[in-house]
Amino acid sequence: MEKINRNDYEKKVINLFVRSPAYELPSKRKDRLIVLHALSRVFKEGTYSEKEVNELIKGFLAQVIGFKVDHVKIRRALVDEGFLERTKDGARYTVDKSKEIYSIFEDDINDVNPKDLIRNAIEDVKTRRKKYTPDAS
Repeated sequence: MEKINRNDYEKKVINLFVRSPAYELPSKRKDRLIVLHALSRVFKEGTYSEKEVNELIKGFLAQVIGFKVDHVKIRRALVDEGFLERTKDGARYTVDKSKEIYSIFEDDINDVNPKDLIRNAIEDVKTRRKKYTPDAS
């Protein structure tokens, strides 16, 4: 897979989290990896309990309009794709951003804050709706 660049990343984050309602993770691997990478940005390197991982994922999802994928599915996908490592007993999760999965993203993507990108896109959608929605008065 070729590296994912910043422009594609930003467009996909907006489309996948704001403009396209989703109840499942994307089936295209590139799109799925972008979604998971954006979600993984809420984690700092270190170790987390399952409860902490769930809370961070839910916190991210709370700000997204149409992205309704279950946090458990996301947690499993983060592990399956290598963004998180889980202990055998499933009690602890570790984030190591030197893992190979992060190498498919160009370095300048680290300057992108997915939460801000999503928040700005949501505000843009709301502004457009107000502009083009007839006033009820």
